[in-house]
Amino acid sequence: MLQQLADNYNRKIGQPSPVKDIYPKVSVTQAVDIAKAYDSLPVDDSANPAVKKAYEALAKEVDEQYRYATEQLGVKFVPWK
Repeated sequence: MLQQLADNYNRKIGQPSPVKDIYPKVSVTQAVDIAKAYDSLPVDDSANPAVKKAYEALAKEVDEQYRYATEQLGVKFVPWK
């Protein structure tokens, strides 16, 4: 049921549904290269305009997902105590 709701949301915003049950082969060499590149990134690059723009887009998307879940689907989120 949750996957169907996620697919409905993706259609609403014009995004394709994620590919399911396909697992790519992992290249250890490529994985190590990606990890090294990640490790070389600055801890805080929030002054970078591209980083700021990406985080703003993420915040907007999370807000849209929350509103879709609560307003369209009637989901009620209860804080975990």
